[in-house]
Amino acid sequence: MPSGNSNEKALLSLVQDNTEGRAWSSSLKGWSENSGIPVCSWEGVTCGFDETVKEINLAEKGLAGTIPSELGLLTDLEVLSLKNNILDGSIPQEIANLKRLVTLDLTETFLTGTLPQRFE
Repeated sequence: MPSGNSNEKALLSLVQDNTEGRAWSSSLKGWSENSGIPVCSWEGVTCGFDETVKEINLAEKGLAGTIPSELGLLTDLEVLSLKNNILDGSIPQEIANLKRLVTLDLTETFLTGTLPQRFE
């Protein structure tokens, strides 16, 4: 069963920490603290055959807070959907590091600033 790697788990934990994860994560498979469930089996996370995170879809899950800049370290990410959440602050410029990203959906949030130049 795909597991993802420990670096990806740490990065996804940052997403949880920055978005008031205690309020939303207990209702999603894998996101609760010390669940023991492999990252690639977490609800809203899809991995490829190489067991790297390819998609994060946490649309309409009650996330609140900011998007951590470290998300830009998930270099194999192809889809990031965080729409319809209570996210605020600026869009991290580190998202530009996601060279394989083909879908970025941040609609219906309270994020400010501009998209990284690569997406304009």
